[in-house]
Amino acid sequence: MSQKTTSKTLLAALSVILLIVGLAGGYFMGSTTAPATTITEAAKTVTVTNTVTTIHTVTTTLTQKETVTVAPTPTRTEIVLGATLPLSGALSAHGQEVAEALKMAAEDINNAGGITVKEGANLKIRLVILDDKSDPTTSVNNLERLINVEHIDALVGGVAAAISAPLAAVCEKYKVPYITAGVTNVRYFERYYKYMWIVFHRIDANVELTMKAFQSVGIRSLAYWEEKSEVGEEVGQWVKTLAPKYGIEVVFYESYVAGTKDFTDLIVRTKAKSPDAVMAHPTTPDAVTMIRQSKENDFNPKLFWLIRGASTPVFYENLGKDAEYVCDSLVWNPTLNRPGNAQLVARYTERTGRPAGALLGPSYTVMQVVAEAFKIAGTLDKEKVNEAMLKVYLPDTVMGPVKFTEKGSPVLQHEMNQWQNGKYVCVYPPELAVSSIKLAPSWSSR
Repeated sequence: MSQKTTSKTLLAALSVILLIVGLAGGYFMGSTTAPATTITEAAKTVTVTNTVTTIHTVTTTLTQKETVTVAPTPTRTEIVLGATLPLSGALSAHGQEVAEALKMAAEDINNAGGITVKEGANLKIRLVILDDKSDPTTSVNNLERLINVEHIDALVGGVAAAISAPLAAVCEKYKVPYITAGVTNVRYFERYYKYMWIVFHRIDANVELTMKAFQSVGIRSLAYWEEKSEVGEEVGQWVKTLAPKYGIEVVFYESYVAGTKDFTDLIVRTKAKSPDAVMAHPTTPDAVTMIRQSKENDFNPKLFWLIRGASTPVFYENLGKDAEYVCDSLVWNPTLNRPGNAQLVARYTERTGRPAGALLGPSYTVMQVVAEAFKIAGTLDKEKVNEAMLKVYLPDTVMGPVKFTEKGSPVLQHEMNQWQNGKYVCVYPPELAVSSIKLAPSWSSR
């Protein structure tokens, strides 16, 4: 074979080899293309050039897509909390205090950076408060507006069971978490309503603590004036159940209608039984009338226990020194030595010009509880927020440690308060008390 023929043969063979390599390279390069993902950058083209002497050039192209992590787009700019409160009417003294407590707590949460959930970071609370005029029907109508117009994420606050219980039924219907400090009926504490959570005293525990306090100062007999309401009746049932356990006799039991203007007949018949103490669950206007007319009729038991009615500064403002020695039992008092309590009370007084009543601390704590539930849930999904309530634990509130049992009942410490020298002070139990229980002297010696 001649040299010229050999060169042509070698050149042809080399061309075939290079063609095969080029095709194979393109095939394998193509097979390594990364699969597309849902979030991508624009495709990048990578060109690889392989050169074999000067005889042939093979070019292969790789198209590659890269995945980029993108933060979810926020879907919310705020958290909306609603409240329907008695800013006017018979319960207005309480309602105005609750409203101010909710506002203060919202400001503090917002100033601390808000609440971060998956729907948005550092979301601020917008609080919508409507006046229910101390009327349950108006309160329900307000709640319908809060849910369907304002689109609240949760309902907060409350004053009385007569108003709060109907709200719980509406929240149950719409599956809206309801966190309140305005209900005391035992059945509501153990998930009677799935979406209702109470940060307040239970009637049974409250009455039992009162009986212990009465026993400690020698109270041996009592009268109960029952307001014709669900809560008034329930307090009375617990009084009749627990008083004998502590050696206390119920010598008089009579009912009355809220808003009564003349209690004279009730007072005179009670006076004939000479009870050591009188217990009732009145509104503040009724409590004021009871004390005024008791003085007019020279009815002077050792203690008046007027839960709810006596727990607001308006009670003392209306009666002055005649309000001295009147007591009640709750789960918070302005004088308690707990972290932040004195500062909260001072701030409230500076803002309103009024001394603090019994609902300031619990209502402020309600907001802390709901904020913690949002954080635990990590979302504004109402069902998940509601489930997160059982995991809430706040060790250092003005009410002390706050958490819930598996049944949804709050774990709180109850205490008795009394008006002494113009101040509403804690007098029982001894480990919380800042003063001792004082028995009332006769009207003529005050």
